[in-house]
Amino acid sequence: MGRAETKEIGAYTPTEVAHYLRVPLSTLRSWVFGQSYKSSKGPSKFFEPVVQIADPRDRLISFNNLVEINVLAGIRKVHDIPLPKIRKGLRFVQEKLSTSRPLLTQEFLAAGLDLFVERSGLLLNVTREGQLTFRETIERFVQRIERDPAGVPIRLFPFSRHAGHDDERKIVIDPDIAFGRPVLVGTAVPTSNVFERFLAGEPIRELAQDFSVNESLIEEAIRCEQVREAA
Repeated sequence: MGRAETKEIGAYTPTEVAHYLRVPLSTLRSWVFGQSYKSSKGPSKFFEPVVQIADPRDRLISFNNLVEINVLAGIRKVHDIPLPKIRKGLRFVQEKLSTSRPLLTQEFLAAGLDLFVERSGLLLNVTREGQLTFRETIERFVQRIERDPAGVPIRLFPFSRHAGHDDERKIVIDPDIAFGRPVLVGTAVPTSNVFERFLAGEPIRELAQDFSVNESLIEEAIRCEQVREAA
């Protein structure tokens, strides 16, 4: 199986993705499964999902979906945008960039973001300073994606503490390492393994020696998993 195929396999549950990317589970579900709502003028209606997941039958999300959701999380970080506006903006970008998956492309930040804002009507009354803040926030999320020379996503560095606010890159998700689970950067050590051994009573210093890494990496893995445990 090639690397491109690996990235399209459903490998993550919604709960895992919500924890990895610091997105409320209810919000994530609306993005990937759609959302029903009651209309004052008639029966309930349904909004289609904005991210087409790899395995809708088993409700599993792929690495490429993870990348798309990461960018979408950046947009949501600035504005809690209603689902219909997200869909409207992304459809416009799809048409203009001639791509079915704009959130996955390298061009989204360069050309697609302005198109998205234009059609979804987000920043029509916001100052230039506010618009720059919006773009800078999205950039922080997009820059967590590592791409190959062709612009294809190959790794994702999730925010291991507070989404959009820390610059640490000590945790990485690579679909070819540890079945795509978060690992310590430069290793194949899952953060969950570190946390389990820490809970079992092993000191940070001994864990660092055992895994041949700096203690700061062990501490980051523990923080990362503690946030997920509390979620």
